[in-house]
Amino acid sequence: MHQLVDIGRRYVPAVSAYFMQTDHELALALWETGNIDARLPAILVIKPKSLSADEMDRMVRSVTFMQVADWLNA
Repeated sequence: MHQLVDIGRRYVPAVSAYFMQTDHELALALWETGNIDARLPAILVIKPKSLSADEMDRMVRSVTFMQVADWLNA
């Protein structure tokens, strides 16, 4: 289990983006929570080339927060 650190009102993995490695399974698990604060780091660690067209379509359609949409489309 990855340790989460409380930063203000947001929980993020206890590593900086500089040291983050891809972890596709963790990213999908974080995404499935539906939590905005979990989806942002999920975008940082996901392996986009490993996503099927259906998975990507489902992820894009499930976005309800502008910042998540911006990060996902970047």
